[in-house]
Amino acid sequence: MTSSKKMKSVISLYKPVGISPVQLINTFKEQNPEYKDVKISPAGKLDPLAHGVMVLLVGDENKKRREYELSDKVYQFQAVIGFGTDSYDICGLSVIGSPNIAVSDESLKNILRTYKGKQRQKFPPFSSYKIKGKPLFNWALRNKLNEITIPEKEIEIYDIKLLNTKYINGHELYTDIKERISLLKGNFRQEEIMKRWENNIEIEKRYQVIEMEAHVSSGTYIRGIVNDLGIRIGAKATAIEINRIRSGKYTVNTTQNPEISL
Repeated sequence: MTSSKKMKSVISLYKPVGISPVQLINTFKEQNPEYKDVKISPAGKLDPLAHGVMVLLVGDENKKRREYELSDKVYQFQAVIGFGTDSYDICGLSVIGSPNIAVSDESLKNILRTYKGKQRQKFPPFSSYKIKGKPLFNWALRNKLNEITIPEKEIEIYDIKLLNTKYINGHELYTDIKERISLLKGNFRQEEIMKRWENNIEIEKRYQVIEMEAHVSSGTYIRGIVNDLGIRIGAKATAIEINRIRSGKYTVNTTQNPEISL
């Protein structure tokens, strides 16, 4: 293979909402033919509804995968209070909690302070961690989670802080969720999910949305933090948006933004 361009060993790309890392890599290769026959793989994953920095390893750099995967991450994310889902984000079947509850900024800051440090976190039921050869989401979809013990891992939250709180009405919430779900490619129970949201959201009611930022160790599930936050508040919570703004030394300012056709 010949090319007038010098290939990089590490590429930092922006992954939009709705596409997988594989789709991102395929798009990059289409736009950069010199990489067509070269092995490229992601150093870590992002959920379909998450977006942000995606680090890709090229060629022999894949031998250092573990080093990249262990890098710390920074996320900015939003959670809506009053709903929980089986996936801990809006890409799940919703159940209503206590939508009328309002949590003060001071209470939220006090709760978030308790998250700092090393701790054990269970894998979300809808995740790719494998048990007996099958990913957890497979057990969840077949309603067989009661047949296994969901494992946990040690994580560390270096810092977590409240950025903002706001209130939106049910119409705004439903429209936002519908738009995000419509971006998903593949079978994610979209029709069933949107029907559940339609039935649960009250259009005229106001819902509290919390915006946060967290600096965490590799392997930390942000949607897991959100789900746990709902438990501590006593009202249920689910992640609306998760944006990875830094992965190791790679930030949004060092990331390319390829044109993705959705």
